[in-house]
Amino acid sequence: FQHVEVADIADEVSSQMLSENSSLQTTRQPDAVFLLEVNALPQLAAKLKVNSTVSHGGQDFIFYQLESFSLLVKTYGDDSPQVREGRHLLRDGIGRLIDDVRELYDDNVLVVSAMIENPVNTISRKTRSVLQSEFTQTVDLRLSSEYSEDYPAIFNIILIMSLVLAITVLAVSMSMAYMDPGRDSIIYRMSNPRMKKDQ
Repeated sequence: FQHVEVADIADEVSSQMLSENSSLQTTRQPDAVFLLEVNALPQLAAKLKVNSTVSHGGQDFIFYQLESFSLLVKTYGDDSPQVREGRHLLRDGIGRLIDDVRELYDDNVLVVSAMIENPVNTISRKTRSVLQSEFTQTVDLRLSSEYSEDYPAIFNIILIMSLVLAITVLAVSMSMAYMDPGRDSIIYRMSNPRMKKDQ
């Protein structure tokens, strides 16, 4: 396994011959980085010839990541002449790389080219400050009732008074139920015949 960066072979990369009316310029940073990565494709094929495991009967996996094209699109726009020329140069460079690799591996190659968009750039959400909003609706999610701090004391007073009242009513009822009628009490002091005499 060998990892090769474009920066490692930057001194070996020959500058691409651009036409005089080319929209890409080596003096601008996005253009220069893109041209450097595209010009590294032939050097990658040369490195493969040196480091290939074909002679040992092995298999090679080559992964080339080109990140500067997205910078070119962000800088100039998708329909700009720089991006159109960049696409043309990239297709030519990949085509030459595929031809060199097919020649090296006797046409026993599988080439996959994929363009992966950065999800951070494509999926975005509009944000705004809470202080910018004119109306903030607060939703009270408390489903229980709020009680004052005197609630436990009042509850205990009412509970104890209710128990005392219930016990008092029970005691009076029980004492009246078991009262002896022959006993000398106010209720039974005046009998019916005596009441008639007094009248």
